Amino acid sequence: MGVLHGAVRSASWTESGLHHCEATQAINRLLCERAVPNRFPSMFWSYFDPLSQHLKFINAGHCAPLLAKRGKRSPILQLRTGGPALGVLSGAEFEQGSVRLDTGDCLVLYSDGIVQATNTTGEEFGEGRLMAVVRAHAEQTMEAIRDAILKAVNAFAADELPNPNDDRTLVIATYSGLASKALVPAA
Repeated sequence: MGVLHGAVRSASWTESGLHHCEATQAINRLLCERAVPNRFPSMFWSYFDPLSQHLKFINAGHCAPLLAKRGKRSPILQLRTGGPALGVLSGAEFEQGSVRLDTGDCLVLYSDGIVQATNTTGEEFGEGRLMAVVRAHAEQTMEAIRDAILKAVNAFAADELPNPNDDRTLVIATYSGLASKALVPAA
């Protein structure tokens, strides 16, 4: 993790899509050289362009974050564009994805401990259940969405409590639209 953190902090990856892809490839090569056998980190990293209102991202083998577009009839997008987990293939290439954010859009990032939580029969909670919870609560506050997801996962995998088999990391962010308005020149 130290190598990964240092590489992320030292790269100029927010300058362009090309820089973002090249930085990901460099981190991947570095981890291939220093990888611990059978341990391959995944990473979702992104930056926001306030002028175009686009979230630019690369998903390197991580659970696909969900983007709930505003409005109940809007789709839940899975942000999968990128490439494989890091440190697996030294020549791997990565692609940058881009998605426009509108006021009220909600981004849900999560670890595999959320979707891989199992019930008493060994069935996983899965992406489908997660997407259904996000869809049902997408118009609510970030805290309400977080609470609904954790409640659903904990109810599904009650036998794992109080010590789940894996970490359950969850980050919820809602785009307020304020940043882009502040950068628009006055007419």
